[in-house]
Amino acid sequence: MPNTADWIDKRRVEWGREHVDDCLRNGVQRGMPGYFYAIEGGRVVGTPWAGGAVLGQVSAAGPSVAELQRVAVMCGVDFAAFMREPGTGGVNGAH
Repeated sequence: MPNTADWIDKRRVEWGREHVDDCLRNGVQRGMPGYFYAIEGGRVVGTPWAGGAVLGQVSAAGPSVAELQRVAVMCGVDFAAFMREPGTGGVNGAH
């Protein structure tokens, strides 16, 4: 998952290693929703968001993060990643 690794490295620079590594531990190792989830080349890692979580950039009337993740899987995107933003409890998605 080279695109995922690159995206994570960029988040470490932008948001700090401690925050990103904590999100990875929570989403990947502990199976906690709302911390980290990525899709690349048919592989999935992390834990999907709970149904009601909404992206900070999307209005409350917009799709939930869970819905965006479902669409990414259903459409077979090459790459999508979601991680909780530091200090806000929000999320960031890139594809």
